[in-house]
Amino acid sequence: MRLYKRLINWLKRKILIIITAFMLGISNSMEDEDKSVFGNQHNIEQQDTRN
Repeated sequence: MRLYKRLINWLKRKILIIITAFMLGISNSMEDEDKSVFGNQHNIEQQDTRN
C-alpha cells in the first residue's frame, strides 16, 4: 500500500514538472512572437514617418 502511494506521488510530481515546463515554453514563445510583431509594427511606423 505504501509503495502504491509513493508511486502515485512520484507520478504527480513528474506530471506537474512536465506541465510546468510546457507552460513556460509556451509563454516564452508567445513573448518572442509579441516582440517580433510589435517590433515590426514599430519599424513600419518609423518608415511611414520618414516618407
